[in-house]
Amino acid sequence: MSLSGLHIPNSVLGKLYKEVVVAPPELHSLPVQQSVEAPPVPEPVSIPVTQATPAPAAVITTAPQQRTVAMETAATTAPLVFLGNNQRNIAILVYYPNDKHIAEAPLDLLSKMLTACQLNLGGVAIINTATQKVTYQLLEEQLQSKTVILFGITAGAIALPMQFPLYKDQAFANAVYLQSEALDVMLPNTNESKISKTSLWSAFKRIFNL
Repeated sequence: MSLSGLHIPNSVLGKLYKEVVVAPPELHSLPVQQSVEAPPVPEPVSIPVTQATPAPAAVITTAPQQRTVAMETAATTAPLVFLGNNQRNIAILVYYPNDKHIAEAPLDLLSKMLTACQLNLGGVAIINTATQKVTYQLLEEQLQSKTVILFGITAGAIALPMQFPLYKDQAFANAVYLQSEALDVMLPNTNESKISKTSLWSAFKRIFNL
């Protein structure tokens, strides 16, 4: 006999299942997934080992570069070393790799020239370009040079953006520049050295109003 068509009244069901707990009607309206499904678990993110190392690598590679830049900046702004007191703002540039400032014989000749121009070491700054970096900008910034005399040094060696003949004074920015042969060329008692000293003296008379 099939029980599929059998209808049992509620009053009879109540007597048969006295111990059954019936859920309140409002719970039947909740979606099934909210009562039985667990909250979704986020999928684990795998981080490659190489992603954890860039930060230390960046510090190791950039730190030496930063130190190098700082050293270069300090070198370019280091005070110029010179002989004299620079009271007249006259810079005299020479090149002597084996001396701190200038060799003895050229210094003696230069002192005689300064005396003839009514000057002395107190009014000038003798700068050895063999032992330090010198540019016309540094001469202007640090020494406020008004006259710059280059003995055996080209204009390009101090970053001047021009070329001009020997013993021809050239005004640029806030100073007057003069190129001469090296003092060593004028030391021997020869016709060539006499010609060089005569040309230099003529230039000095123009520059210093002698």
